[in-house]
Amino acid sequence: MKKSIKFMTMLGAMSLLTGCGKQNNDPKPIPEDDKVHLFILAGQSGARGKALNSDLSSEDSKANKDIQIFADGYTMPELNNIPETINSKIRLKDTAPGFGDSTNEFGPELGMAKALKARFPKTEDDLYRAGIIKFSACGSTFYDDWMSESTVSDESLKINRDKLVTNEKLDKLTGPLTNNFYQIIDKAIETYSDLGYETVIDGVIFVHGEQDAKYDENMAVYEKALENFIKDVRGYVNNEDLPFVITEALTNSAKYSNKLREIQYKVATNTKNCIYVDTSDLYTNTFEPWHFGAESNIILGERAVSELIRLKDNRVIKDFKETMINLPINAKVDLPKYLTAIFEDDSEAIVPVSYSEYDNTKLGEATLKVTANYNTHEFSKDIKINITNDPYVDGVINEFTYNENETNSIGDKVKFSVSKNDEGIFIQAKASDNDIWTDGEAWHTGDMGQMNKNDDLEIFLDASGDSNEATSRYSIFLSSANLLRVYDKGTDTSKDDTKLANANLVYKGKANNFIHRVNTFGDVNGGSNNGMNMELFIPYSDLNIKDPSKIKMMFKYRDVSSKDNGKTKEVTSYYLKKDKEDNTNFEKNLKNYFDLEELI
Repeated sequence: MKKSIKFMTMLGAMSLLTGCGKQNNDPKPIPEDDKVHLFILAGQSGARGKALNSDLSSEDSKANKDIQIFADGYTMPELNNIPETINSKIRLKDTAPGFGDSTNEFGPELGMAKALKARFPKTEDDLYRAGIIKFSACGSTFYDDWMSESTVSDESLKINRDKLVTNEKLDKLTGPLTNNFYQIIDKAIETYSDLGYETVIDGVIFVHGEQDAKYDENMAVYEKALENFIKDVRGYVNNEDLPFVITEALTNSAKYSNKLREIQYKVATNTKNCIYVDTSDLYTNTFEPWHFGAESNIILGERAVSELIRLKDNRVIKDFKETMINLPINAKVDLPKYLTAIFEDDSEAIVPVSYSEYDNTKLGEATLKVTANYNTHEFSKDIKINITNDPYVDGVINEFTYNENETNSIGDKVKFSVSKNDEGIFIQAKASDNDIWTDGEAWHTGDMGQMNKNDDLEIFLDASGDSNEATSRYSIFLSSANLLRVYDKGTDTSKDDTKLANANLVYKGKANNFIHRVNTFGDVNGGSNNGMNMELFIPYSDLNIKDPSKIKMMFKYRDVSSKDNGKTKEVTSYYLKKDKEDNTNFEKNLKNYFDLEELI
């Protein structure tokens, strides 16, 4: 988990999770029982999983023999012909890589199983105590597929009624996926019963929304359809208080991504026993901007299931694992909403915390009290904070650290500031661009579909110490889709061919300590928006820079604009270069590059 560790220890603590909604006001511990506690994972491709098994560590690649999974679902092409009954060949299996969109991929279930094993390990008699039910379908929507019975009965909601089917148990019309979702819950319970187990459903994790966020008609019904879905699932399992986790949509690439996140947060906040899980510090795959990468998928699963576990957990906290939180001076940032607790049985889990007031105006160490209200008890501890001069990567342009530094401009579109510390270079940029495009994609090939399709902040960095040609330049591209590409020395990025993917150090797993965040505002991809904030940390170590004093940099903003009501796009390139007379080969001529100190 290189990015997350780096993020916490050097740059400060971002908001890891946001728990909200009307929680159980009178929680009571549950006795240890012989029941199998079931945790449901459902949704579209974010739940199904597009992270690569090959990106896992050797430890995370192992099967979890304590937690079994009962899984079914569909690829995107299969949505055109969803059967009315689930696959009769579904079996309980050990949770392991391979339950994603293909056998080479995985979703949040690995992180879920990791947290569940800590809380519900097998008994000494080798009996199971917890399991996962997973049902997902790539590209599925509330408009076409996930309509629950209350949404169907509301004639004011404009949905695709041609796809409705009758759920035999309810004798009511539902969407085809909701019908199958209900069936797999029943089938899982029946399967455990046949093995002699009694089961209890502890909660649902719903990872969904990115496909709906592409379309006007889908977003018109999303909020009500989500509310209805939660209510109807609770009714189906006969538990009106069944906890629900809604995970924040990760991608920037849908037109209404920001509006979707607002709806998700609103529904979670206004719904009893509903929890919103913030994913803003997590990352997409290295090759596309829609789905969680390997590390982020594991973290997401841990966070979401830990939220459900804590509601009925009888473990007692004895300590927090974190001992130091780094924060920037005079900047308004969130302290981590969750920390890792160590329980009296030495197991670990993420728990919600609150903090005492602290002073961020003075450099150096201080202490503050951290408190966890965990089901039946309260635990408090003083931990250290360290106020530093280091900037902070969260996509919010508010760092006091930059105030005394130079403000640089790339044409009339982008203003940015540069800072540094012993570890690397920090850049914060504000794009005043009301036509942001984020929907370019071409997985596994070339420039990952970002170039000339998505707005790009491009940084050319040379630390060779040469005076003429920038043959040793790195090309660092951060797109509006929050997809980072770092191309190796001397790569010709003007040729968008398959060779570019092999030259991308992020894609090849050789640039693990970069930290980046892009926040767009409003609706993108032809909608009404107000630009974006871009922040980036460039570590010296990943680029093998031994002498930062030799660093020279040049900047470019690749501005993608729509024409003909979005039917076509045009690209305008704006440069910040030192040699204003040079009109060719900007990137290759070091005379166009600024010394790092000139930018700071």
